[in-house]
Amino acid sequence: MISIQSKIFKIIKALEVKGYIYLINNEQVFSFKSNKTFNLIKLFYLMPVEQYNKLYPENKKDANKKLVKVEIIKSFKKQDILFKLIDIYRQVGE
Repeated sequence: MISIQSKIFKIIKALEVKGYIYLINNEQVFSFKSNKTFNLIKLFYLMPVEQYNKLYPENKKDANKKLVKVEIIKSFKKQDILFKLIDIYRQVGE
């Protein structure tokens, strides 16, 4: 059985072939409530600056940069990241 992580990387690679660059960031956060550390997984999209400035005119970025890192989703479950990537892949394929 293929792990969830390898499926995530396969979909990211397939999106990269189509010209869309996505990044995964793993971060540890501490909860004082449960007194534990948890892994927070974030999915980012590298968006061209021109496209970002059109979508967010009130928060324009410097035109000297080529790409802007935009957070898509953050979750404690890899399954949520996988399902979001599947939705994105379906939208790109249409």
